[in-house]
Amino acid sequence: MLPHNFFIGFLILTVPTISVFENYLRDFQYKEKWAEEGINYDVAKSGGKARIRGVELGIRHQITSFLSAYANMTYQDTEVTEDKQDPEKEGKRITNVPQEMYNFGLLCENYAGFRGSVAGRYVGKVYGDSLNLDTKNHVWGTYDPYFTLDAKVGYEIRKGLEVSFAVDNLLDRDYYQSSRAPGREFFGEVVYKF
Repeated sequence: MLPHNFFIGFLILTVPTISVFENYLRDFQYKEKWAEEGINYDVAKSGGKARIRGVELGIRHQITSFLSAYANMTYQDTEVTEDKQDPEKEGKRITNVPQEMYNFGLLCENYAGFRGSVAGRYVGKVYGDSLNLDTKNHVWGTYDPYFTLDAKVGYEIRKGLEVSFAVDNLLDRDYYQSSRAPGREFFGEVVYKF
């Protein structure tokens, strides 16, 4: 049996969050895309009405004085509710808005001068076409669902001077966000604060 103060400590170190939202849009802007004879076109348009309903859940836990973990998710149900210019869009999902997103990670804050993080991110399918016809994945012009893992480590050499190294898309995932997304990328940084 766990001691009573274990639960009190767990609650103090763990912070859950929840948000529920509902938004109504009018004259919202979106991008209309189409292809003719092998040439892709897009134009920004505005007009119509839409609704966004969703929920965000999150949790953060302080593991030690310098190490914490977090996870969160967002679910969004979007719908074009009125478009007098093109009624065919009514009932479709809003473009460029994923239905679901998930994030998780570990954060190290100032352990003997070191800082670091490892973060995972999943983004669900996004429609670029206002009629939601772009259902294929892994081709130019589409928005794939994807998962990436990023990492960063930094060290404070002396007060105010920090160097860091980061890797984005650590697993070198291949996916498209209209065009092909970059593969694994490496970054170095030197920061001096005075």
